Amino acid sequence: MLGTLAIPGYLMHPDQPVPINYPAPAYCSNLGIYEAVVVPIENTLTNSITVIVFSVLSNSAGQTLEVSTATITLAPGQYNEPAYVITMLAYGNYSADIFVWTTTGAAIAPPETFTLTC
Repeated sequence: MLGTLAIPGYLMHPDQPVPINYPAPAYCSNLGIYEAVVVPIENTLTNSITVIVFSVLSNSAGQTLEVSTATITLAPGQYNEPAYVITMLAYGNYSADIFVWTTTGAAIAPPETFTLTC
């Protein structure tokens, strides 16, 4: 897909590096009284960026059960920074589709799918 994002100097092109990477798989973690999907992300840009991380949790039948978001600001080159997306689902096995957008609504990372036990 070709197009311009709201990031100075970034053109979505297959030969250009992706601005946001997932350096490790997403996982579940206890966050106080909540359970959270933790999404490690990396900013490969030379400028800070604020992104919205979407977690779409589905059951084994493929039914979407929950859509949650987290907003995180990443410094230039910041690596393996966790984005905590709160979930309100009962303990179980889920498929998590992860999307990362800019605050203007442009996709800035390829979608990823992870299998989680939360």
